[in-house]
Amino acid sequence: MTALTFLLASCFIGIAFARSDNEIKKLFIQQALDCKKEHPVTGEEIEMIKAHKIPNSDNAKCIVACMFKKLDWVDEKGMFNDKNAYKMSEKEYPNDQAKLDNSKKLFETCMKVNEESLPNDKDGCQRSVLLASCLTEHAPKVSDL
Repeated sequence: MTALTFLLASCFIGIAFARSDNEIKKLFIQQALDCKKEHPVTGEEIEMIKAHKIPNSDNAKCIVACMFKKLDWVDEKGMFNDKNAYKMSEKEYPNDQAKLDNSKKLFETCMKVNEESLPNDKDGCQRSVLLASCLTEHAPKVSDL
């Protein structure tokens, strides 16, 4: 499910009930629009984000960080917390063990972004972009996501 990977999924939520993939995607897009208030971007950049492409502007990168922070997937420095991401999966797919297993594999794979040396990334924007890229790259490799 690419919407889950997009944290611009994503990943944005205080979810209490299981949702369809379309509903999750809509939530991610709403998060991006909310984060746009703090980090103004163009309409074209929002369209790129919807298409799972990250624009090169600082504000666009920080929208990604903002969304992940709202979901509690990253901390203020952009460090990924795979356990929090997995908790969201448990809420979204409580009765789908295959999706839960695949989510866990995906999140474990993308923990490597925390090892990257990014000395100028004080706000976590660059690391969050690395995370979004990792999730987008590896999600198709993990079946059922």
